[in-house]
Amino acid sequence: MSLSLKFFNSFQASSSGHAITKFRSVKVQGLLVYLALEADKAHARDVLATLFWPEEPDTVAKKNLRQSLYQLRRVLGDSGDEGTAFLHVTRQTVQFNTASEYQLDVDDFLAATAQDDMETAVILYRGELLPGFTCDSLQFEGWLLTKRETFHRLALDALYQLTEQYLENGNLAAAQQTARRQITFEPWREEAHRQLMIALAQQGERSAALAQYDICRQVLWAEIAVEPDDETEELWARIDAGKDIDFAPKKKQSPPPVPFQAASVPPHFVGREPLLQAAVKLLTRTSEQINSVALVGMGGVGKTSLAAALALHLKDHFKDGVLWGNPRTSETEHILEVWGRAYGHDYSNLPDLRSRATAVRGLLAYKQTLIILDNVDDAAKVRALLPSGSNCALLLTTRNSDVAAALNCQTVPVVELSPASSQNLLANILGKERITATPAETAATVKIGALLHYLPLAVEIAAQLLKSRSRMSLTMMAARLEDAQQRLGLAISDRAVRASFHVSWDMLDTQLRHIFACVAVFDGRPFSPKALAAVIDKDLFGIEDALYTLTALSLLREEGTNQYKQHPLLADFAAEKLDDAPRYQTRMADYYLGFVHTHNSDFDALDPEWGNISAAIETAHQLTRWQMVLDFTDVLAESWIRYGRMREADQAYVYAQEAAERLQDDVRLAKTLLRRTETTIESGSYNQAWEQLRGCYRLYYQLEDDYGIAQTQYLQGYVLFDQGRFAEAEKVLNASLAIFEDLSDVRETAVAQRLLARVYLATDKTSDRAAKTAKEVLQMQEPLGDEDEIISVLRLLSTIEIRRENLTVAEAYAARAIELSIKTQNLAEKGAAYYLLIMIFRMRKAFAKAEKVIQECLEIFQYLGNRRYEAMILHELSVNYLAVGKYPEAQQITSHTLDIFRQTEDRLGYGYALRQRGDIYLRLGETEKSQQSWREAQQMAQQLGFSHLLGQLDQRLEMN
Repeated sequence: MSLSLKFFNSFQASSSGHAITKFRSVKVQGLLVYLALEADKAHARDVLATLFWPEEPDTVAKKNLRQSLYQLRRVLGDSGDEGTAFLHVTRQTVQFNTASEYQLDVDDFLAATAQDDMETAVILYRGELLPGFTCDSLQFEGWLLTKRETFHRLALDALYQLTEQYLENGNLAAAQQTARRQITFEPWREEAHRQLMIALAQQGERSAALAQYDICRQVLWAEIAVEPDDETEELWARIDAGKDIDFAPKKKQSPPPVPFQAASVPPHFVGREPLLQAAVKLLTRTSEQINSVALVGMGGVGKTSLAAALALHLKDHFKDGVLWGNPRTSETEHILEVWGRAYGHDYSNLPDLRSRATAVRGLLAYKQTLIILDNVDDAAKVRALLPSGSNCALLLTTRNSDVAAALNCQTVPVVELSPASSQNLLANILGKERITATPAETAATVKIGALLHYLPLAVEIAAQLLKSRSRMSLTMMAARLEDAQQRLGLAISDRAVRASFHVSWDMLDTQLRHIFACVAVFDGRPFSPKALAAVIDKDLFGIEDALYTLTALSLLREEGTNQYKQHPLLADFAAEKLDDAPRYQTRMADYYLGFVHTHNSDFDALDPEWGNISAAIETAHQLTRWQMVLDFTDVLAESWIRYGRMREADQAYVYAQEAAERLQDDVRLAKTLLRRTETTIESGSYNQAWEQLRGCYRLYYQLEDDYGIAQTQYLQGYVLFDQGRFAEAEKVLNASLAIFEDLSDVRETAVAQRLLARVYLATDKTSDRAAKTAKEVLQMQEPLGDEDEIISVLRLLSTIEIRRENLTVAEAYAARAIELSIKTQNLAEKGAAYYLLIMIFRMRKAFAKAEKVIQECLEIFQYLGNRRYEAMILHELSVNYLAVGKYPEAQQITSHTLDIFRQTEDRLGYGYALRQRGDIYLRLGETEKSQQSWREAQQMAQQLGFSHLLGQLDQRLEMN
């Protein structure tokens, strides 16, 4: 059974000579048309369903497709045999079977033109493709219109070439006929009018030829408002003068070279390999539709350079070339004209944008071309430039992700360079010798990238300026870039950072400009919509809508689940645009004071906001809002300790100290100094802490504040204990304890007794007194419900049981401490409790478990910046390595821990590290060095009364 299909002039289908007329619906006919004309590939059912029923829900569209396919196969008489069936249908795809017995006039037409058989081609083209055919789908009709225009253009070319052949062969009657047919299809087709004038003149009908010129002139003016071109005028003049008209066939021009219109790739293009690979994969994948990709990012991030690099990389893949257009600087009509000329076609005389777009779309329909549109700001403006052939691919660059979505593009976000790539960019422009000339210059290379926040445009301009100013050092440039005006003012030739940002600024309306400028108060830090709404004093929903828009325009970036971030250079630019900045900075500080009042015990809420909280405190200080500074420190005192934010706390207390002095409030001053000392102790700076405590003691003595004196004495005891001065620590702690007991302060009494228990554990030969005291403290703390203090005493009890080698009991105490620390989100206590598990696992010889916990614990204390605990964890790692035979690793780590213990003045830790160094030397067979390390540790333990450590060292020295 054979199938015959004719789509030119009208729809005709027949099977074995019998007309097929009983199509259930026009959609069934349309489905046959689409599959037959796009027979070179299999089509996904989802795509077909959307094409024909775009307004229906997916389930309905798929059901309609299923029914239409059934009707189509039935009307075609499809047997279902894979070899002879007209349709190959699977659960996922549908494809017309080009191996089946069928004939399609469109295929025959294309074959004839490919073989230069223009007579056959012209006969086959009985009229335009399926005139008037509709099936209630704009998407299908758009596709059909493109096909119709393509074949119309091919038919005109075939008629033109056939007319040329007839004129060359002297077949003037036939030439007149084919020329007139061209004019019927396209009345303004000037080259057809000339062919007809030549045929008439050569046949001796000069008057008719001159009359044809008049017709041509009238049509051109009426249709496209142009005069005939020079070639037509010259032909008319020769005919009018009675000269012989000899036909000289135009020499066939060799096809133009494959176009490559891409911009040049910068010679210093670096750091984009992952983005290149991702975009190449998207642009070259096998797809039903055009592969459309958008490079989206802020101004100056290097989208154009990346597009140029992609064009060069894919040059061989797209055999018909690479076309480039910039709709920001060129009109759409001009871009289409340039693209037409790239393939040897002149579309300058086409009357309007639609005509040119149709011509170019037809030209590209069967080509494998990469279309690149640079700087797309408006989706509507570039729709006329979009190709229709599925062999083409589209790549565009834009700052606006909404534009990318509107054009159905896969988005590839383009962000700043990595620090390493930024340094490579500087090295490529300046030369490696210059950036490594001195250690200071190398450091300046890193600093320049950081100050410019790795924005490629800014880094490149800075490098080019340095290149043109050989006497300027990188150190000098880095110093200049400390100033925001210098950063934004970077410019060379026609390239400038501020100008690049102004392009985006100019696209914003008044309201968005105001919101964008107000974001400057966050100075490039992540912020929440609620915070910005408070700064601007607008409703949250309106702010969220504005943030979506600014993000789409690449002026902000989404951060985490509910935050946004402005590139720091954009923040500098926004700050220039912000009027009355103190007003909005004050609102920012007010918002965060309220925020910490609400969330001071909520780690998840505080963690992403620490940067803004510190900035709010600094803002309050700069605006001389002294009471606000003190309010911040009151609310956050425990949170800073609990969550290990020692650096932020220390700086805030510096501001608070000045605030208390300005307010002449000695009570607040003493309280601030005492709190600051707590953070200093946690950071391991004991000498500084001791001086601060002396100042606190003087203030509280003058104020006759016994409670403050007792707190100061407690912290003095803490410092003395950590320094291994146990006798002094016990004395001052007993003095503190006496005051707390006189004041009937159960909580502080328990805290002081807990520290005394630690002193007993360090100095007594047995752990009995320490255990008794610790259990009494636990009984005092549990009714109070102070979970942080309960955790601390549980850790102490676990430590005591570890000393006694009661590991099961020790693990139970540690597990309870971990459970409570997780509940209270106390990261520091969690890490300290993990430290106990490490010792327990090691004593059980579960070294793999111990090492796993060590790594987790190390991350916690490095994050918190607690150097003392970091050294303690590293010490445990060294002990673990020694136990499993990794002697060099153990030796290297112990050397590092000794340095940290020395810097933090932790004498007990230093003594244990010396003991460990001796143990390592013993395993390495260096007995003399091991004895030397142990004796050094023994001397320290004797001086400071480290009884437990002293016993371990005496035993080692006796046995070895």
